[in-house]
Amino acid sequence: MHCSKTIAVLLLVAATILTTKESNSFIFNRKSYRILYKKTTVMSSNSGDNKNSLVSSCDTKEPAFPNCLPKERLGTSHGSLEAFHQAVGSATRPAKKTKEYTLVVVTETVTVQETQHKHQRILLGMKNRGFGTGKFNSFGGKFLHDETGDNERESVEECACRELEEETNLRIPIKEMIESRVGVQRFTFEDNDKEMLVHLYFLDLANSFGGEGSAASYEVRACDEITPQWFESFDQVPFDNMFADDSLWLTALLSAARSRASNPSSAKPSRLEPPLQINGSYHFKENCEETNTILHYHMDIQSPKRN
Repeated sequence: MHCSKTIAVLLLVAATILTTKESNSFIFNRKSYRILYKKTTVMSSNSGDNKNSLVSSCDTKEPAFPNCLPKERLGTSHGSLEAFHQAVGSATRPAKKTKEYTLVVVTETVTVQETQHKHQRILLGMKNRGFGTGKFNSFGGKFLHDETGDNERESVEECACRELEEETNLRIPIKEMIESRVGVQRFTFEDNDKEMLVHLYFLDLANSFGGEGSAASYEVRACDEITPQWFESFDQVPFDNMFADDSLWLTALLSAARSRASNPSSAKPSRLEPPLQINGSYHFKENCEETNTILHYHMDIQSPKRN
């Protein structure tokens, strides 16, 4: 009898904990896709709350992105670029030496004929050498300057296409890369006066190559610098083995891609149009590769611009 009462009490406590718990969440509004970082109450799955928003588990261990880095590694969010610069102290620091790169996020959405379910996976690369060795990342790199010594260089999209092909063997037409532009991400560092400016793109291979075929139709191949690997669902993305900023902007991008696949808009976008426009600034703690911790950040997230 005493044992039965004890079990009943334990079950009641467990039910109370599951019904509501307080946590910090990133909330994405479906209409504007503006990111709001705030303290919220996450109800149990049968409560019916939060029907009008997407929740990205950047700092919680929810099913969406269970491998995200914890909140204390993601720094302080600032509501404006001015507030970000003020917190970082940009105005009192020497002018930054900016170096530009490209980065292409590669996914594939396939419809399962039996259920019409949209299966989504992502291609990431394990870095074998150079900056970020041992971590996963998307695909991209530096610009090639004209060897004659002129200031001319390849275009941003030319660089993105070339780097993607070199690292994965996927050849994308430049005009398709132009349509796939997401925005610009800027990275600064507490112990370094250099700024990394990254031009970001998002490709779903089911929509590329003239809208036909998929990555399965092409041979994804490694190179000496990076080894591509498919992760068969977005919740498998190894954010705990990626740079900290991925736990912010990439979760936003994948959440929007997942929402688009589940709820196709009545006003159909361009087949290559990314699900979000993201421009972000991220300031890392000193010794970035070792600490992998953001101190301050600001993200401006907008719904895609219709033509």
